[in-house]
Amino acid sequence: MRRLSRERHQYDSLKRLISATASGSMTLAQTYGYDGFGNLLSKTGSGNGGGGGPVSASYLINPATNRPFSGHTAAGLPTSGGFDNDNRMISTLSTSGYSEYFAYSPSGKRVWNQGMRPIDPFTEETVQEVWFWSPQGQRLAQVGAPVFAFKEANLYHGGKLVGQYNSAGAHVLKTSDRLGSFGKYYPYGEERNPTGASGEKFATYFHDNVVGLNYADQRWHANSGRFLTPDPYQASGGPSDPGDTKFRPLRGRRCFVNTETNEVWCRDRDHGDHWEVYKKEKDLDYRDRRHRAVWDSGCIRQRF
Repeated sequence: MRRLSRERHQYDSLKRLISATASGSMTLAQTYGYDGFGNLLSKTGSGNGGGGGPVSASYLINPATNRPFSGHTAAGLPTSGGFDNDNRMISTLSTSGYSEYFAYSPSGKRVWNQGMRPIDPFTEETVQEVWFWSPQGQRLAQVGAPVFAFKEANLYHGGKLVGQYNSAGAHVLKTSDRLGSFGKYYPYGEERNPTGASGEKFATYFHDNVVGLNYADQRWHANSGRFLTPDPYQASGGPSDPGDTKFRPLRGRRCFVNTETNEVWCRDRDHGDHWEVYKKEKDLDYRDRRHRAVWDSGCIRQRF
C-alpha cells in the first residue's frame, strides 16, 4: 500500500512562509529567510520531491535600495535584457545564445516574438510567433512563421484551462489544482519533476523554454526570484474585492484606501479597466496629481 505524503507549512507573524516539511511518498524539509522588505533571501533544505529534490538558493539584496546588488539596473531590472517604459522585456538572449525580441498589447500581454529556432538537427532559421488572448486574459492560440502555421490552441471551461490542441492535431487533456497549476511544485513555484517544455505551469504562469524564464505576463524573473512589476495573480496589488481587509472603502467615492500605505485606489471613471492611484486622499480632486495607473494585468503607467 502506497503511503500518501503529508505536507506542513509554518508562517511567521507577517504571514511569510518560513518552513515546509513533508513525509511519506515525498519527503521535504526546507526553510526560508527574508529581509526587512520581505524579499526572499534564502531557501535551504532537502527532499526527494517525488521526482527531484528542491534547489537551495540565496539572493543578495542591497538593503539601501531594495534591489539585488549586481546584474540589475538602477530601476531594478535585469541587465541581461532590454525593457520598455512599462518594464516589459522587449529583448534578451535565448538559452542557445541568440537574440529574442518581444512586443505587447496595451494590457501588457505578449503578442509577438521573433528569434532563432531549429528546423532540423543541423539548421536554424529566424521565425516569428503571434499570440492571441481572450478579453479575460487567457492565452488562446499561438501561430508561427515563416508561414504562420498553427502551433497550439488552449481550451477553457469555467475560466480554467482544460485541454490543448497541438500542431499535430492531438488533443491533450489538462488537469490543474485549485491555483490553476499543472504538475507538482515546491513553494515559490519550483517544479518537482521539470520537463523543460514550454507551457502553462505554476498558478497559470507560462514557462518559456527558449529563453529559460518563467512569466507571469512577462514579469517573473526566475534568476533573481523577483517580480519586475506587481504579480497579476494577486490582481496587481489593488483591492481585488471590497472584502480585502487591507483596503477600506472611501465614503462617497468609487475608491479604496490602502490602510498600510494610505494610498487611495480609484477605479478609472472613463473606462473602468484600471486603477488610478493617489498618494494622498486630498489629491483626489486634482487628476493631474495621480501617482500611477495600474491595470489588473499588472501593467503600470507613471507618465501622464
